[in-house]
Amino acid sequence: MEDGVKISELTQASTINDSDLIPIVQNNETKSITKQDLVVDKYSTTEQVIGAWIDNKPIYRKVIECGALPNASNKDVAHNIQNLGVTIKCNGMAVRTSDSRALTIPDSTPNAEISCGVANTNVYITTQNDRSSFNNSFLIIEYTKTTD
Repeated sequence: MEDGVKISELTQASTINDSDLIPIVQNNETKSITKQDLVVDKYSTTEQVIGAWIDNKPIYRKVIECGALPNASNKDVAHNIQNLGVTIKCNGMAVRTSDSRALTIPDSTPNAEISCGVANTNVYITTQNDRSSFNNSFLIIEYTKTTD
């Protein structure tokens, strides 16, 4: 007879705290994870692995804080990513804190025309009109690395 507790004999928890350990059985091995480990869409200013690309390389996600949008010009912000490979996605949002109005990036609606992109060392945002009143902007980039 083996020692241990059968999962079927445990009392079901009514709530789960972020720090509670959750048991998982995989290939006859038991692992414990936290509730935070189960969060799928995690957005952070630090690099996060979020999946795998078509060549099975890890896909990373990082949020870049870009500050105010530019006045009918281009703005570059360092992304601080080492060994950037393929950029899979670049999008984001900007907020004008005075009235909580938000714009999506990229935005190709008339009079908005905001684009974004990723280069080796920077992300960039280009506006066709003065959008500097949108004083908080963020770009979310998903990418692979050349070292994986």
